[in-house]
Amino acid sequence: MPPISSACGHCLSLYVHRVWNSRLAYVGSLLILLLQRSPLLRLLADGRLHTAPRFANILKFTTVSSAIQVTGMHAVTGATSPEITAVSPSTNPAEAQVGELFAWVWGAFSPGYKARSYLVEGLPPGITYDNIVNSSSFAAIQGTPTMAGSFMVEITAFHFAGLEGEASPTFELELNVFGGAVLAPVISKSLANQLTKEGESVTLTVEAGGEGLTYVWEKDGILLPDSNQPQLQLDSVDAEDAGLYTVKVSNGDAESTSTAEIKVIAQEIPIPAGQTLYSVSPRDNIMRALTADGSTGSTVPITMDGLTVTGGMGIALDPISGQLYALLRLSKPPNNEVGDRILATLDPSSGKAILVGNPAADQLLKFSAITFDNQGQLYGVTGDDTGAVSKESLFTIDKETAAATQFLSLGNGDQGEALAFDVERGLLLHASGGPSPQTQVLETIDPETKAITPIIVQGGWKEGKALIYLGVGQYVVADEEAVYLVTPDGLIVPVGQIDHATKGLALVPSAVETSFAIRRIERTEKGALIGFFAVSGDNYVIESSQDLTDWTERLMDTVPEGETEVVFTDEEATSDIPERYYRARRP
Repeated sequence: MPPISSACGHCLSLYVHRVWNSRLAYVGSLLILLLQRSPLLRLLADGRLHTAPRFANILKFTTVSSAIQVTGMHAVTGATSPEITAVSPSTNPAEAQVGELFAWVWGAFSPGYKARSYLVEGLPPGITYDNIVNSSSFAAIQGTPTMAGSFMVEITAFHFAGLEGEASPTFELELNVFGGAVLAPVISKSLANQLTKEGESVTLTVEAGGEGLTYVWEKDGILLPDSNQPQLQLDSVDAEDAGLYTVKVSNGDAESTSTAEIKVIAQEIPIPAGQTLYSVSPRDNIMRALTADGSTGSTVPITMDGLTVTGGMGIALDPISGQLYALLRLSKPPNNEVGDRILATLDPSSGKAILVGNPAADQLLKFSAITFDNQGQLYGVTGDDTGAVSKESLFTIDKETAAATQFLSLGNGDQGEALAFDVERGLLLHASGGPSPQTQVLETIDPETKAITPIIVQGGWKEGKALIYLGVGQYVVADEEAVYLVTPDGLIVPVGQIDHATKGLALVPSAVETSFAIRRIERTEKGALIGFFAVSGDNYVIESSQDLTDWTERLMDTVPEGETEVVFTDEEATSDIPERYYRARRP
C-alpha cells in the first residue's frame, strides 16, 4: 500500500471513523500522533478537509496524549482473516532507547471482520501489552525499555476476544533497543535516620536489586574504609559518630545512593534544680512530668467539670501569680462557640483545669502554643489549620477573659507552632517547621519593636512542636521523637528521647513536701507519743484534732543539729480521751 498522502482524505476519514467507533480513544490518539507527520493531517488542521465528522473530538484528545512516541503502525485490508502487515510510514525493524518512553501501534483488518484480541510474545523488559482486554483492530505495545538488545516480538491476531476464533499469521517485529541510558540499581529499602544514646549500637541497612552490586559507605562525605556490605554496624556510639551517612550502590555501570542521619544523645536535659518540666500532648488529656532523659516520670489526667479534654496544645507559667495556664482541646466547644481550643488554669498536682475562656468564641482561631513574658503578659501563636483565620500570627491573650488581640503576622511555620520567652534578653522565641527545603524555623521576636530575627540552626529537628527557655542561654525544642538543646546562635544538641507527642513545655517549681510522715504513735503513761523522721534544721509544727476539721497546735520547734527523728509526747492525751488525730508539717 502506498504512503498516505493528501490525495486520499476519504481514506483517512474512514480510518478516523473506524477508530472512534471502536471506543479505543487511546489507540486512536496514537494513530493521529503518528499521522501528524504527513501532509494530510496538516490540511485537516487547517480546516480544509472535513470528511470525518468526529475528527475534531479525536484531535482534541490527542493533544493530551502527545507525550507518547509512536514509531510505527500496521494495517491490512482485503484478507479473509485478520492479517498483520507493515504499512508505511511504520518501520520493521523498529528502534527504541533504554530509559525512553516507547509505543508501537498496529492494526489488522479483513472485509467484514476485525481483530478482537491479540497474542503478543517476546517483549523486552519494560514494554508491555494487555493481551486479555481488547476490542479493536487497533492495538499498541508501550513502555520504557530497561534492557538493551535485539528482540523478536511475535504478534498474532484473533477474530474473537480471549484469543479465540480464526487466527492471523504470526507477525514478527524486530525491535532493537539501544542502551542509550544506563540504569542504576534500584534501592528498595533506603537508610533510615537514627536517634540513639551514647554507648548503644546502631545498624544502617540498605536493600537494592540487581546483580554484581558493590557498596561504598561515607560519613559526612569521607570514605569509611573496610565498609563494603549492605549493612553498616556501629558499636558503642559516641558524639563523634553523629553525622550524615551515605551508601553508594553500584552495578558497575551506574550507582544509586541513600543517606541517613545519626543523632547521638550525649547529655541530658538540664532541668533547673527545684523545678519540674511538664509537658502536654495534643493526642490525650495527660500531663506528664519529664525526667532528664526525656522519658515520662509521672502522669496526671487533666479534667474539667462538665467538659471533656481531648488534648493539650500548650502550657505556660505566669511569673507574676505563679499560676499554670493551659491551652486545651475539648471534644466540643463550650456554649457552642466557634473554636474548640480554650484557655484554662491548671493544677499540676491534681490535673484539675478551670475554664478561663475561649479565644475563638467569635472567630475560628487555631492557637498552637502559649507563653508568658516576664511582665505576666500572655501570648499565643496560631498555625495554618484549614479554615482558620489569622493563620501563623502572634496574639496577646487576656489571662482573665481569654480575649485575643492580633499582635504580629509571622507567616512562617505550620500547624506545629511553638512559643517561649527568653527572660534574660526580653525576647519571644518562635519555632516550627518550615518550607522545603528548610526543615525548621527558629526566630526571636522583640515585643517592643516587633522585629523578627531568624536564627540559623546548625542541625535540625523534624518540626518544632514545643519550646521552652531553661535559662543561661539554653532553649529546649521538642519534636515527636526527641528533645534538643539549642543555643541562641543555633547550635543544636539532642538531649533526650520523647515517648509521646509533645505540644507544650513548662517549668514549674517542684512541689515542696509540706508534711512529715508520722511513723510512730502509741499511748504511754505520760500521754500519746508521736515520732517522725526529719532533717536537722527543719522547722516543724505538731497539731492535733478530734474531728479532722479543727486543728490545735501542740508544738512548734526546730530539729536539733545532728538529729534525724523527732519524738513528741502529748501529755494532754490522757486515758479519758478515747481518740485524737495528729499531723506534723512545716510551718
